[in-house]
Amino acid sequence: MEVIEEVVAERLIKPEPAWQVQLAGLLDLLPDSTARALKDAADATRHCRTGAHVTLAVGYGGRQEIVEALPAFREIDFLRALRNFARRAA
Repeated sequence: MEVIEEVVAERLIKPEPAWQVQLAGLLDLLPDSTARALKDAADATRHCRTGAHVTLAVGYGGRQEIVEALPAFREIDFLRALRNFARRAA
């Protein structure tokens, strides 16, 4: 993770940034110092005027994505069951 912090500090955070840093992923899975460095880079480049963007996708794990998707599937199943119930009741 130190490599990420070094690259962010040395290459992304500059007085006149060349691109706007956007973050994707679960920063909570990262060490606090790495998450802070990434958030600082996103904040420091928020007003970049070049129109260029770089998205850093970090903190991804296949299992975590499945766990986060489950509530949406449960909601879909609930709505489907509710529709079926309403059809039978009509």
